[in-house]
Amino acid sequence: MAMILTKYDHVKTFPTYASKFKELDIFSDIKFVTNDPIVKTCKEKAKQPEGFFFIDLCTRLNKYFDYFSTLKPLDSKHCEYINFWLNDKLKSYNELNLYRRILNHDISLDIFDTRIEDILKYKSKLGVLSNDVVEKINILNKLNEQYLFFLTKKEIGRTVDSELCEHAKKFAEIYNKAIDECSNYNNKYCKALIEFKVKYDKHNGFTRTCPNVQDLTIIPGTRNYELEILRRYASLHGDGTYSVTDVLKTLGKILGGAVVLFLIMKTFLSMKIMIIILVMVVIPIMKTMIVIVVMEIMIVILIMIITMIIVIMMIITIMMKIMGIRYTMSIHITMIAINQCHIMDDITFSIILHVMMNICTTEIKQYSELVNNVIKSNYNYIKVEKKIYICTKLVSYKKPPTYS
Repeated sequence: MAMILTKYDHVKTFPTYASKFKELDIFSDIKFVTNDPIVKTCKEKAKQPEGFFFIDLCTRLNKYFDYFSTLKPLDSKHCEYINFWLNDKLKSYNELNLYRRILNHDISLDIFDTRIEDILKYKSKLGVLSNDVVEKINILNKLNEQYLFFLTKKEIGRTVDSELCEHAKKFAEIYNKAIDECSNYNNKYCKALIEFKVKYDKHNGFTRTCPNVQDLTIIPGTRNYELEILRRYASLHGDGTYSVTDVLKTLGKILGGAVVLFLIMKTFLSMKIMIIILVMVVIPIMKTMIVIVVMEIMIVILIMIITMIIVIMMIITIMMKIMGIRYTMSIHITMIAINQCHIMDDITFSIILHVMMNICTTEIKQYSELVNNVIKSNYNYIKVEKKIYICTKLVSYKKPPTYS
């Protein structure tokens, strides 16, 4: 009998897969009148006495796996849900031998359509779970269900408080009963329970106003683990995902502060230098934002990056004012330093260099005309010569090779 390991922390994703599987059940009548190749294959394989039931289950399973086989990259959590569903059915309807034969990989059953991509890999994820594991998954699934009901209705804001309190009450009852087994919380199941507690506790401001709602049981010694979960969820939405609205609000505040800083610095810097600094700041901000939305990097990292950029800008400004360093040379040195420290990637480096090249090309022309007009002041002539030299070097500047 094959035994499959279960990742309890994946149970929170089950509603997505359950919804898809249920959708196939809603349209189950269609499968008996369609010319769909999966349905036809299931009908051909069906045998008495489980003929009708075989066709129904065969069609739903293969349709389900066929749908997820088109999604890349390959994800196995949908297999974990189906494995739980089959085991739960086996536990509830032990007399139906079909579930047991599927989970035991009965070759004679031949219920899976081999034309489906990765079907063998999906099939290998199925296996018998112990009754204890099935029960624990059921508990986590019910907790997740009550939490999602509570969270969704609370976010919509059109649900009466009594209904929200009812979900909070059921959540607390399920949790407190389950957590009694976790005197030693250092196992995956108990950690999954505590993770739900941390999410639920974020709504304490509301749940404490509910009558007859139990306080969640606190297991001694779990405080550090709860703090670890909180750090993991820092700046995340209540359901464990980023709120795009929150991200945009944070970005707006950061950009607002940058604009104020630019306005203050505008009285000290020329417009050309402002353009360079703007490029140096805006490009990393926008690229970091893309990474945050796509890769789910924490907002705290974004704030640290922007703070670092602003500090660098302020240092450059102070250097230019106190030490009298020429603007172009300062930016040039800064750009080289940033590149050597591997802070800036090729794309950002190329864009900044392109902007600076355009500015310096214009300045070379302007200063060449001044030279041709024979500037009488030797001091000014030397300054012009230095600026032409700097800009010429910058225009021909090539990014140095990097070494790992």
